[in-house]
Amino acid sequence: MRPLIPSAFAGRAKLVLQFGQDISMYLNYNSCGILNYYVYYQALNLKSKKLYRGSLERLVIIYVAIKTFFIVIWEFFLWFITSRVTIFFFALGVVISMVWSFGLYSFQKDINIDLGEMMLNTPAFMERTDAIIVLTGGSERMRHALYMLDKGAADKLFISGVNKEVKKHEIFALHKYSAKKFFKLQNKVFLGYSASDTIENAEEIKNWVRKNKINSFRLVTSNYHIKRAQIEISHLLPDVKIIPHQVLPINVRFDKWWEFENSRRLIVTEYNKYLLARIRISLEDLGFKNTKALYI
Repeated sequence: MRPLIPSAFAGRAKLVLQFGQDISMYLNYNSCGILNYYVYYQALNLKSKKLYRGSLERLVIIYVAIKTFFIVIWEFFLWFITSRVTIFFFALGVVISMVWSFGLYSFQKDINIDLGEMMLNTPAFMERTDAIIVLTGGSERMRHALYMLDKGAADKLFISGVNKEVKKHEIFALHKYSAKKFFKLQNKVFLGYSASDTIENAEEIKNWVRKNKINSFRLVTSNYHIKRAQIEISHLLPDVKIIPHQVLPINVRFDKWWEFENSRRLIVTEYNKYLLARIRISLEDLGFKNTKALYI
């Protein structure tokens, strides 16, 4: 007589019976019920279902956390755009941006001038001065200063911010002056080795001017640098006449400077430095000390 339950199935049924109670509790069943393939499947996949439910719970937690985060951000945004404080600072930012933009426009307009406009803007441009002072760091500055000295615009030339390894004859040779011209002018040229930035240039120039009793001098530097250099030096030498002589560098575009990255970065950076210099000097005039933190 054939058995009612095949032996292979009987082994599996025994396994199901062994876990039947646990399965019924887990699935919220009142009793194990009839052994069938569904219960058998649940028993064999109990572990995987636990893992699945655990993953599902974690996903729910993550979803709630993300939803809460965005709700908080949205509530803050609604508060932010309706707050009087926000409106005030937004309006203040708009005003500051407009003033800054207008100042930048005026700054680049003032420095983008040729020699004829420079002479018209500076009535004393053709006057002879006690000295010529040039700041190193930009192209064409030294050439202009040596040319003015050679043409008799002053009896002395002071070069501020010279590298400690550079000598007089090297400067003349670099600008293709003959040995005869060097011997003629060398005693009129003085080198300053202690400056490495514009503030130090001003200090170095002040010391040299006081030592040599200079009452007027022609300040030679690049056009984008002339405004900041002049206010730094005038702040330390208010009683000395300064004639600005701005030099147009050959490697910077000023006609459409906003279209060229290097020119745009140079002009905007120098404009910001000029603004900070004015703020720092104003604070010093009011009695504040340790304002060099505003220098960049």
